[in-house]
Amino acid sequence: MVDHHSLPQPVVSKRIKDLVESLLPNKIHWVPAEIDTDKEVYHYFIMIPPEINCLDYEKSKLHLQADGQIFEVQEMVLDPEKLKTYSYGDRGIFRFTAGITYYLIEEQIASAIQLLNPLGVRFIPLADWNFKTAFH
Repeated sequence: MVDHHSLPQPVVSKRIKDLVESLLPNKIHWVPAEIDTDKEVYHYFIMIPPEINCLDYEKSKLHLQADGQIFEVQEMVLDPEKLKTYSYGDRGIFRFTAGITYYLIEEQIASAIQLLNPLGVRFIPLADWNFKTAFH
C-alpha cells in the first residue's frame, strides 16, 4: 500500500498525516478514507483549508481561454509579496486554483516527509515544474 494517492482528493497514510500534524498543528482537516484491502490500513483525505491566490500572473506562462479564465498553467511563478501576507502555518501546505487545483507544500515540510521514505510520493521543486511534469 502506498503512502499517497492523488485523485480525486489527496489521500495520505497515517504516518504522513501524523508528521504533517506535528509540523502544522490544527491547520489541516483530516477525514478518514476507507480503503478496501485485506489489511487494516489507515489513510486520510487532506482537506486543505487555505486557498491562497499567489500566482504571479505576469511572470507565469499561462494559456487563457477566450473569456480570460486560466485554461492551463505552463510555468508557475509565485508572488512572494502575496505569500508574505500569510503565516507559515497557513502556507505550509496550501492549494490554489488556476484552471485546475494545485497543491503546494513548503520545502521544509516536503523534506520532512521525504525522510519517511514514503511510497507513491514525489515532490517537484517549483522551479523545475511545468505543465508536462506529471508525465515524466
